[in-house]
Amino acid sequence: MTAARSVRHQRLSAFLASRNDFELAELLDTDRPESVGVGGGSAVVDVDGASVFAKRVPLTDRELAHRGSTANLFDLPVFCQ
Repeated sequence: MTAARSVRHQRLSAFLASRNDFELAELLDTDRPESVGVGGGSAVVDVDGASVFAKRVPLTDRELAHRGSTANLFDLPVFCQ
């Protein structure tokens, strides 16, 4: 990774990490839709002057009931995660 690429990554990471869920959702509302597939849609979002790929993954009611959880809510085998 070049130094410039590393700096850009750190800048974008900090920008996204400093946003709450509402602000991130607003950012996604400004996206350029790219495609829709089996797992959801994808888009390109302008993040602080850089184009960033975004994947929209629909959540189930179970996932929504446990916001932010990284627990294995569906008892999937470890190799599926």
